[in-house]
Amino acid sequence: VREAVVSTQSTGVEVLFESFGVPSYFAAPSPQLALYSSGRGSGTVVQCGHSATETITIYEGFVIPNSLKSVVECSGKKVIDRVEEFMRNTVGKEIPRSYIVDAQIFNFSLIPKEFKDFSLPDGTKITVTEEMRSQYEMAMFGSPFGIEKTAYHAVMAADIDMRRDLFCNVILSGGASMVRGFADVFTKYIREEASVRHSDKLKIKAVAAPERKYYSWIGGSIVGSLSNYQTAHVSRQQYEECGPSVVYRWFHFGNVSDKPFEPRL
Repeated sequence: VREAVVSTQSTGVEVLFESFGVPSYFAAPSPQLALYSSGRGSGTVVQCGHSATETITIYEGFVIPNSLKSVVECSGKKVIDRVEEFMRNTVGKEIPRSYIVDAQIFNFSLIPKEFKDFSLPDGTKITVTEEMRSQYEMAMFGSPFGIEKTAYHAVMAADIDMRRDLFCNVILSGGASMVRGFADVFTKYIREEASVRHSDKLKIKAVAAPERKYYSWIGGSIVGSLSNYQTAHVSRQQYEECGPSVVYRWFHFGNVSDKPFEPRL
C-alpha cells in the first residue's frame, strides 16, 4: 500500500510541475488540513467526502500513529445511492436526484409533519416518509462501519491523557456533513458508542462550521502561507534536479530537508 501511495504521488508531482507549472508541491491528508482551517492544533477530524469518510486524530500538531482511517461504506456517493435506490424501489420508478434534494430528505432537523412532498414531471406525487429519510442516517451511523465507530476508535488510538482533548474537539468536515442537524445526530451516536465502553460520561463536542465543506482547501491555503512551509515543500528546482522520483525522498523522510514539518498556526 505504501509503495502504491508513493507511485500515485510521483505521478501527481509530474502532472503538477509539467502540465500546471506549479512552483512547489506539498501533500498532507485532507482531514489534517481541515483541522488547520479550524484554527486548532489538536482534535479529531471526521471528513465526510464523496468517495470516503476519513478520520484522523492530531495532538499539538502531530498526527497520532494509526489514527487515519478511511471508510468507503459511509461515503457521500454510497449514501446518496442508497437513498435513491430505496426511493426507486418504493415508488417503482427513477427519481431525479434534484427532486430528492429539494424534498429535504437530507435534513435531520425536520419533524415528519414538516416533510415536503413533491411531484415528478409525469404528475406522480411522492409522499416523503420518515422511512425514506432514515436511509441516510442508517447508512452513516449505527452500522459496523458507522462513522461514530471510526471516530471513536481513532481517538482511542491516542494515549489516554490525550483523549479528553480529542473528544472535546471533534471537527466535522466535507460536503456529506452539510446535512442540517448532522452534528447533533453524530454527537448522539458517538456518545452511545462511548457509553458502551465507559462507565463515566465523556464530554464530547462536535464542531460543524458553516464553511466546513471547504475546510481542506482553506487548510491548504493556510499551510502554503506559513513561513516554515518553505523548508517542507518540493520546489521546482528540486523537481528539475531529481524528476518525479523526488517524491520518494520527500515521502520517506518527511520532506526534502529531512526535518519533520510542524505547522505553526
